[in-house]
Amino acid sequence: MDLDCDPVLSVFHANSGGFTVNSEDVWLKPVPQLRSRLDTFSIGVGSYTWEKRIDKDRFFNYFASMFGVKNDAELQKALLNFEQSDRQKYFSYKGKNLKLTKVRHDFRLRSTYFQVELDGTEVVLKGKGFGHGVGLSQDGAIEMSHRGFNYKSILHHYYSEIDLEALDRIASEYLN
Repeated sequence: MDLDCDPVLSVFHANSGGFTVNSEDVWLKPVPQLRSRLDTFSIGVGSYTWEKRIDKDRFFNYFASMFGVKNDAELQKALLNFEQSDRQKYFSYKGKNLKLTKVRHDFRLRSTYFQVELDGTEVVLKGKGFGHGVGLSQDGAIEMSHRGFNYKSILHHYYSEIDLEALDRIASEYLN
């Protein structure tokens, strides 16, 4: 028996918000098995939506500082018009990009998948998903299992270009 297989980095998160993301959108390098995909199984289940309120001056000043510009109406308008039909890697302003993973970290957000609304003295971030969004969505996998999908179908949905092999078969090949 000749097995030619490499282990797969099988990362996971709580909920994709409806779209998983490429590994390089969150981390440093692309991994062939960790590609972005539509994930309808995560929509409306578990930790699908979230909301966070932030003082508007703190929020707008943060972005002004990150872009090295004045906090003005133009920047605020760009932020308030920021919407994501699918997960984006950056918020862009005047030809510059800010990684949304940095925004997520600095504001302790559940995900990078959000839109911005103004409510008096606060901005309201209305988001989808929980976690980095790379690989398997736990909520989506649970929903798939509730709908009768088996583990092979679930793993093939979340990880691209994979072959499943029994661990005892792989171990015996390398130990004998």
